Amino acid sequence: MTCEVLLMNLQAAALTADSAVTISRMDGGGRPQHQVGVEKIFLIEEKGPIGGMVFGNGAFGGCPWPVMMQAFRETHTAPFKKIPEAVEALVEFLRNADENPRLPLSPELSRQNLFLYVLYAMARYGHCLQLEIEAEESIGQASGKKKASPYDRALALLSDEARFTWAPEGNQIARPRIGEPSPRLEELFNDYFQPMVQEAAKAVFPKSPLPDEVRDKVGELVIDTFLTDWIPPCPAVTGMVLAGFGADDLTPSYVHVDMLGCIAGVLKFQVRQQARTTTKTPIVVESFAQADPIRAFLHGADPYYEDAAKHVMRLVLEGGLSVIYDEVKKKDPALADSLRGRLVDVIIKSPSQALRYVSQLYREQLSEKMDAMLGTATDETLASHAERLLQLAILKHELTGDQSVAQPVSTLHMSKGRHTFRRP
Repeated sequence: MTCEVLLMNLQAAALTADSAVTISRMDGGGRPQHQVGVEKIFLIEEKGPIGGMVFGNGAFGGCPWPVMMQAFRETHTAPFKKIPEAVEALVEFLRNADENPRLPLSPELSRQNLFLYVLYAMARYGHCLQLEIEAEESIGQASGKKKASPYDRALALLSDEARFTWAPEGNQIARPRIGEPSPRLEELFNDYFQPMVQEAAKAVFPKSPLPDEVRDKVGELVIDTFLTDWIPPCPAVTGMVLAGFGADDLTPSYVHVDMLGCIAGVLKFQVRQQARTTTKTPIVVESFAQADPIRAFLHGADPYYEDAAKHVMRLVLEGGLSVIYDEVKKKDPALADSLRGRLVDVIIKSPSQALRYVSQLYREQLSEKMDAMLGTATDETLASHAERLLQLAILKHELTGDQSVAQPVSTLHMSKGRHTFRRP
């Protein structure tokens, strides 16, 4: 949960955050709770300067982020030349955090994080399976004996997600590697992995157990893709944004990283976004976490509306394509069977692609109106704009009694060689 905003132009950057964080149980059980009155913006390095902002989970392995960031600052005192260099140093610092004697982390942290990873990978498979079952039911059962089952198609869908990502130009690329095998990692998997897969499968499919061979295939996929940067949707994930000026930078940049945690010398992390302001892209406006009202303003729709729109679009496609499928099947069953996989892809993928395209058009039109105002703003003015955006989310959550976003607001605004905190 929580809500954060980042604004950057060619001369300044501002990070602003509310004071709520999510507290999750380390075993993955129970409902996440929210803690208010928490500081979520830190000064990583003051000469640049470089700021850090966390959102989502309020701790790393149960240790509050302020403690972790203080230890990181004391470990790395030299200025960073670039923001990505600071991210690399932070990743390296956190890889073996559970073995760092200065940090008060449990020796069981790697095992706990591995179970969370397995549990939510299995939950993601369950979501893919549900999508495939719904799509199959909408256009009839497969007629060919060799047609892949919903279990196998769901596994293929999850495999595609875990192995590949999309480049900015639109083509599919292999996910980057984030670590290497080690004796410590091998020992952890040998001792705990198979029981974890079985426990996760029981938790995700309590009423209709997965066939053993399907459960094992999901486990094999998790092993095969463990050293990629894929992280399944998980409430224990912490988002972190590092932004500001490296020693060699004249304009600000930022990197957004998601982290699940350290697992036997591997940090499960993913670089979600990164950018530097240039004359080609002079403005950066980003919101994070529980920022539905801000996202609606920036993209034209909040996630709830988009999910509802996707569902309705799928229903419409299912109705139309099932009629086409039935008519083709009457005349040519073999042709209908060969078309079936493509029809399922259309039902699953088309709504997301259509909404992504419309959102991009809206964002481009909004940027034309905002860029002139934001482009000339000083760091202090930029901070005021960021705080106003954040108030959109705070107002909505206050009016609905939701404490996942809360006052007070803290802001760090930066220009080259200068920074100012605005705290309550």
